[in-house]
This record gives sequence, structure tokens and C-alpha cells, in this order.
Amino acid sequence: MKNFILTGIIALLPFVFSLQAQGQEEAAKNTVEVYYFHATMRCPTCLAIEEQTKKTLDENFAEEMNSGSVKLIVINLEEKENKAQVEKFEVGWSSLFLYVSENNTTVNLTEDAFANARSHPEDFRVELEKEIKKLL
Repeated sequence: MKNFILTGIIALLPFVFSLQAQGQEEAAKNTVEVYYFHATMRCPTCLAIEEQTKKTLDENFAEEMNSGSVKLIVINLEEKENKAQVEKFEVGWSSLFLYVSENNTTVNLTEDAFANARSHPEDFRVELEKEIKKLL
């Protein structure tokens, strides 16, 4: 009987170690938060940034959005309840950031967003997708 139990335990060890490794791999994955800050009054370019960001996430990161490893956070920087986030990212106008809290990494995509979201949306979307993939 002891041999039977010992054999069973030994047979299960690879499975247990496999689950442990899988859990560590899952924990190592980053969560990318996509922050889009905007004012109450928005110009066509500001609207295009949000639209193209959402389109990029919907088309290229749907699975990650569903699992929570990619999140879109749209913030009106003029509303009092958003003061902490506005101060954290030190924004004073419309801005686009990628943020990974696991390693405190911030990528500022504001310049590219304003340069391309309206006039060259495909270029903007390609750059946004590339930067998110780097952080995941």
C-alpha cells in the first residue's frame, strides 16, 4: 500500500511542477494600462486619438482586453475626481500614455498621437500596437 501511494505521489510531481511554472509565467505577464487624458472641449484630433486607440485595442488586443492584461482608461483631466491621475502623469492637456505598474514603466505617446491619429491613422495604430506588444 505504501509503495502504491509513493508511486502515485512521484507520478504527480511533474504535473505539480508544471502548474507551478505556469503560474509563475502568468504572474510575469505585465498589465498595460492605456491612459488617454482629454479636456472637456475636444478638437477633431483629440477625438481621433481616442477613436484610433479604441480601434487598435479592439482589433489587435481583444483577448488581452478581455483578460485584463490591457486596459483602456479614458480620463477627463478637468474633472476634480481625476486629480490624482492627472498629477501622477503630470498632464496639463490631452495626452496618451502606456503604463505598466508591475515595473513602473511609462511610455508617452502623446507626440505621435497628435502627429498621426487624424492625418495618418494607420501609422499611429501601427506604432501604438508595437509599443503595447513591447510592454506585454
